[in-house]
Amino acid sequence: MDKVFAIAQNTFKEAIRNRVMYVILVFAILFILTGVVVKDLTIAAHGLVIRAIGLWAINVFGLILALLLGIGLVYTELDKKTIYTIVSKPIDRWQFLLGKYLGLLLTLYLIVVVMSAVFLVEIHLLNRQIQDPHFGLAMLMSLKAIFLGCVELAVVVAFALLFSSFSSPVLSGFMTLMVIVAGRLNEDIERFAQKIIAGFEGGGEVAKQGFLAGMAFLRDPATGATIFDQIKFLFAKGTALVFPNFELFNARTLALHFDTVDVNILKMITVSTSDALIYAVPYTASVLLLAMFLFGRRNFR
Repeated sequence: MDKVFAIAQNTFKEAIRNRVMYVILVFAILFILTGVVVKDLTIAAHGLVIRAIGLWAINVFGLILALLLGIGLVYTELDKKTIYTIVSKPIDRWQFLLGKYLGLLLTLYLIVVVMSAVFLVEIHLLNRQIQDPHFGLAMLMSLKAIFLGCVELAVVVAFALLFSSFSSPVLSGFMTLMVIVAGRLNEDIERFAQKIIAGFEGGGEVAKQGFLAGMAFLRDPATGATIFDQIKFLFAKGTALVFPNFELFNARTLALHFDTVDVNILKMITVSTSDALIYAVPYTASVLLLAMFLFGRRNFR
């Protein structure tokens, strides 16, 4: 692991010298601070406005940095020809990739800490004016949302590393962006697949039983489903199963509305930190293992 940490440290040093990162960080901080101005445009709920802007900015700008920095992780080494020196040394390719992953993740988490510090100071100063009775809980909920956003970043960076291990930065960026979009729409895609099944007589219960039951139902001639219906269901269900479900990491809604929504609705929007970690850790590990496998078979000659 010493070799992995050495590569991670070198990746971190390279990343913090990237001027684009600082431009985006400054823009993110300015965007967070706009909450002070925007809140005055509302009659009430000033704390809600600032939390909404701040949490959105931390999440979105974190993803932008993960996308921009992650897609060039491997390509930069290829472009500079330094990869040939690295692979010629007693360093396994999996160590190289894992080090790159950890180095970039450390960089992103440092950026998130900086943005979060600005955000927390901002809402603390606001609370000195408005004296929100739910301020302590709002802070805890906001920290939870930021933490789960960091877990989401770990998954996104793994995909960026996977795509950069075998494709160009442009293609890697496009594919990583598609993963982010599909991950954000995962539950909607799942509901669309269930709606296809539920549209046929007797399909209401089958829609809740999973992929195999759904396909068997659509293939039954008695249902009257066409091959087009089967393709739509296969594509929607396959997309929902393969791509990550980023809604498992979305605690921002809870952080914003925990003190204003009905208890039953609150239960629906509550995100479990343990469930998110149980889902994210093996998923990220699987993506990294696939990246290591593909990178290990790549010919640099």
